[in-house]
Amino acid sequence: MSIESLRDGILSKARERAEEIIKNAEIKAKELVASSLKVYEERVKEESERRYRELRSNYERMYSNELFKLNIELLTLKNEILRDVRTNLINRLKSIDRNTRLHSLRNLLKESLNNEVFKGFNRFKVYVVKSDLELINEVLVEEGLKDFVEVKTLDDMYLGGLMLGSSDDSLLVDNTYLTRLERGLNVIIGKLLSTVFKEVRT
Repeated sequence: MSIESLRDGILSKARERAEEIIKNAEIKAKELVASSLKVYEERVKEESERRYRELRSNYERMYSNELFKLNIELLTLKNEILRDVRTNLINRLKSIDRNTRLHSLRNLLKESLNNEVFKGFNRFKVYVVKSDLELINEVLVEEGLKDFVEVKTLDDMYLGGLMLGSSDDSLLVDNTYLTRLERGLNVIIGKLLSTVFKEVRT
């Protein structure tokens, strides 16, 4: 059952209960003597409205509580999914074979060197994780860049990929796997929020 159906059902029950109260009050009012009819009807009306407001308030409070619990459950589920996706992707990145990593480093290096920010620069620093030092040196030799690029070591937390910076440290482009992973997760979060997890708000 959808939240809207739940809300409509709750409000319908509140109206039915209020209408029953009004009907019973009107029957009792007809049994009173004419001299007290006007006063009694006013009191009935006030009491009916009070009871209706009370019932509606109770049902709306119940609805809000259920809505809050639902949103908490959705948030928990969303975080679990993102955590599982992140863990799975990290494990896959760690297990990439040598040839794939070599090809990836070559492409990322070319992509970084072609970045507009490096126009006018002819010497660079490239940062890679320790396990990719041999691979990046191989790429630099193949591309004829060995004499123009100084190799530095990155923390293993970056998983792979590379950072390319100017020799004077004034510019740095981050194309590490970790950064690309986080960008991808942000896209996933956006899709989850806009499609799968449309949290109901009061």
